[in-house]
Amino acid sequence: MAKKQAAGRGSIVKRKDGRFMAAATINGERVYFYDKEQKEVIRKLDEALEQARKGVYVKSTKQTFGEWMDFWLNEIIKPEVRPVTYDYYEYIVRSHIIPELGNLQLNKITTELLDRFYNQKKLQKKQVGEGLLSKKLVAAIRKVIGMALKKAVIKKKIAFNPNEYTEPIRNSESEVEYLTIEEIGDFLDKISNDYWCYAFITALGTGLRRGELAALKWKHVDLAKGFISVEQSVSCPKAHGSETEPRIKFLIQPPKTKKSIRKIPLPFDVIKVLKAVQAQQREFKGGNVIDLTGEEFVFAWPDGRMVDPRFLTKHFKKLIRRFKLKNVHLHCLRHSYASMLLENGEDLKIIQENLGHTDIKITSNIYTHVAEKLKIRSARKLDGFTTKKNAVGKG
Repeated sequence: MAKKQAAGRGSIVKRKDGRFMAAATINGERVYFYDKEQKEVIRKLDEALEQARKGVYVKSTKQTFGEWMDFWLNEIIKPEVRPVTYDYYEYIVRSHIIPELGNLQLNKITTELLDRFYNQKKLQKKQVGEGLLSKKLVAAIRKVIGMALKKAVIKKKIAFNPNEYTEPIRNSESEVEYLTIEEIGDFLDKISNDYWCYAFITALGTGLRRGELAALKWKHVDLAKGFISVEQSVSCPKAHGSETEPRIKFLIQPPKTKKSIRKIPLPFDVIKVLKAVQAQQREFKGGNVIDLTGEEFVFAWPDGRMVDPRFLTKHFKKLIRRFKLKNVHLHCLRHSYASMLLENGEDLKIIQENLGHTDIKITSNIYTHVAEKLKIRSARKLDGFTTKKNAVGKG
């Protein structure tokens, strides 16, 4: 093999198999490039040297995108996020990313390839005969890929993150579903004899999330002052159990954000309902003279077991179907709570704090439908202004 020095580029030789090989020391490590054409191997070498000069050179690897996603998911993400978050990311990786991109080499993932992948996802059906994947899900897929590739850059696996240059996925927000005052009255009238009626009334009067509702204990309730303290929430992670790590059915922990730890004032209707729940639980314990310790769950089965928040969702839907009411989900009660406050003139900042939103923009963006109604109402206050006599200057 004749060795040839390429003016500051390192060495280039022609191998016995006819290919050209370029070699150079980059970042203290000997690296090699191969090609049938000498000019092409010089191009590869020049490109690597230029990247090294800029401090972005990454040695080529045969690691697949799927292998990197596995590492990122289990070694980087799993120890840092909540089990429910991990489950969601794991679902996205297993169901949507690895099947289509997993066999590709990590360093072969390009912006064009990812744009094409996201566009295909937008047109993909959930299952045969069903509708398309939501834009929200496709945006979540793009987010997960972006997070994994960003970490790959930090770990010197790739030179740059191709996901940063992909087209953003604009998620058209669906209109918020909520119940009007009349619909709330009809709903409560129909479910008045249901065991979980009090839980749904409390959700309507406080805006609690289902996990917060299920995790609420009497020690968090101050009926004398008319407040509840949201200090914990229950989630239901899939929790991939093993022989040494048993499967977790419920996980009770503080809310995800500091803003979600909050005190919510109680309407008299909710105070009345909670007193009824207390009396009911004392009766289950054997008499009205028995005190509750404070560790009992507010909304529980007669034997004191915590209710699965997923059951509340399913039971709510069952009641909606049984009584042929407006087709909404349990989370709609939270939206109904906020909508009632806005329509009654409550300050947006107070509503944000009661709901536990981290940013007031979240609150205002979700409840634009009420804001529009209030704008129309403000116009009604000026109706007839052109016919009113101006008394200024008279007399």
